[in-house]
Amino acid sequence: MIEARNLTKVYRIARPKEGRFAAVRALFHSEYTEKRAVDGIDFTIEDGEVVGYIGPNGAGSFAR
Repeated sequence: MIEARNLTKVYRIARPKEGRFAAVRALFHSEYTEKRAVDGIDFTIEDGEVVGYIGPNGAGSFAR
């Protein structure tokens, strides 16, 4: 059996800088936004079950 409780995943995405020397400035100081991909997911997969998860963009995974 596989059991998961309160799964959360947050990605940090660098904000692009503007201007002539943006790439150089980004090497020393980056600003980030956060994108929450998963928030508070609970699930249980019993022995012998086959489960697939598909996200809103069509990406997914498969567990057996």
